Order: sequence, then structure tokens, then C-alpha cells
Amino acid sequence: MTPSELSPLRPEQSGVFLVPRALPALRKAARRTRCAWIEADLHAAHDKAGFLAACARQLEFPAHFGGNWDAFSDCINDLSWHAAPGHVIVFENVDIFAQHAPDALTTALEILRAAADAWRSRNMTFVALLDYAPPEFAVDPFPEPPIT
Repeated sequence: MTPSELSPLRPEQSGVFLVPRALPALRKAARRTRCAWIEADLHAAHDKAGFLAACARQLEFPAHFGGNWDAFSDCINDLSWHAAPGHVIVFENVDIFAQHAPDALTTALEILRAAADAWRSRNMTFVALLDYAPPEFAVDPFPEPPIT
């Protein structure tokens, strides 16, 4: 198997991470593995409702999205409307959300981590990337530079 045949994004890499310095390479790896690449800008998310609304809009949740944590969990564990063998979601301006709603960020991270575990158990890739996380949230950078 040549390096170009290797799949740089694998289900075992699923998780919640800080955006790596090599974000363009990761995006290229996602494209090569046909993973959906979704960007969610949280600049207007100052509370739980703002976060959920931003996610519903930018992740294109179904119209029946309930606007609560259970509905967020259901949608983030489904994503069938983004038909792909894996998903990479880049959350931007997380610092604003963290500053205004640290408890809501804690809940969101718990749900995203549980979703990553669920996707991994289904042998599918799910990577949530944050452009910021307070140190106490223990979010590490994406661990492996992708093969380019």
C-alpha cells in the first residue's frame, strides 16, 4: 500500500481537539477521505440558546431540531443529512462562548466527546475541532499530522 492509499483520517482518531497548526493539511486529508468538513462560527453564541441556534443553522440540523441538549446530542450523533464516511466540525470563536457561558461549553464538550465515542464504535470518523478551549477543559491538539 502506497502512502497515497493510506486513509489519514481513521475512526480511532475521533475525538474533540484543538485546531492543529496543520489545519490546511487536515482539511486536505478530510477531502481525500471524503469526510464532510463543516465550520460552525460561534461569534454570536453567548449562551446555551445561542450555541444551539448557531449549530442548528451552520450544521444544517433538520427542521424538527428541538433546541435543547438532548436534541443537540441526537443530531450530532446522526448527521445523516451530511452523507459522508466521516465528519470534521471546526468550531470557530469558541473563546466568546467560553467567556459568556462556560457551563454550557462544558455540556457541549461532554456531548461532543460522547458523540465521538459513539461514531468511533460505529467505525466512523468524527472529529470536533475547537479554535480555543480554556486550559481547565483539557482539550489537546489533534494528535497526528495527516499524511499528505
